[in-house]
Amino acid sequence: MESVDFYDAKHNKAIERGFFPRENIALEEIEKYIPQNLSDFSILDLGCGEGLVLSYLSNQYNHNSLRLHGLDYSEHQLEFARKRVPNVTFNQADFSKGIPYENDSFDLIYSGEVIEHLYDPDFFVQEIYRVLKRGGVLVITTPNLCSWISRLFFCMGIYPIFYESSTKNAKYGFKFLKNIKQQSIPVGHIRLMNLDALESLLKEQGFFVQKKQGFAFHGFSGLIASVDKLMINIPSLSSGFVVTAIKNT
Repeated sequence: MESVDFYDAKHNKAIERGFFPRENIALEEIEKYIPQNLSDFSILDLGCGEGLVLSYLSNQYNHNSLRLHGLDYSEHQLEFARKRVPNVTFNQADFSKGIPYENDSFDLIYSGEVIEHLYDPDFFVQEIYRVLKRGGVLVITTPNLCSWISRLFFCMGIYPIFYESSTKNAKYGFKFLKNIKQQSIPVGHIRLMNLDALESLLKEQGFFVQKKQGFAFHGFSGLIASVDKLMINIPSLSSGFVVTAIKNT
């Protein structure tokens, strides 16, 4: 099946924004693994979007010592990324066909909110493992199919909050809670996982899972947001999770 760009000019309007909670947590993890005395450390952002994370890293670290690369399917997103961070290498890629780099190319790979969009997540993780160096680090984030709020919704016959049943309208299946969805335009979620599913997938492909952290969803407000922040302490119930994994040598 052909990949669909849910982040083109029709579906997505580029806006200036700060980091979401998941990105703050991921960046904290990434920076733990960047050596203090940089010599030649390489980072690949899979699904880099408009280049927000790579822009931060580019500004924080020596350009000559930190090699930054970004891949995304959406040329619309990449157009903004290239303008935002002209010194970073950006390219278009269809992850269903692989990651267009040689074996053992990168010290660290970040993939934020990508795996849930892919038909074949196993192949995606396999490709990540291939292009990471031995002992390399993967920091990956994804929404949680079994989050606390989705479990409540399911009991009421309502769709899990981050799942989509249609390529036309993201609010199908939400009954009287349709307004909890901020927008009706789908974003292409097709492979939502719970924490065990992602951890099992990573281990099967040869990764050692180093750390699991929950994150709060940026789109909630009021009482729901307050409960959601509490749930980050239980990653299996949080709105999503940030997992750090090491390529076994």
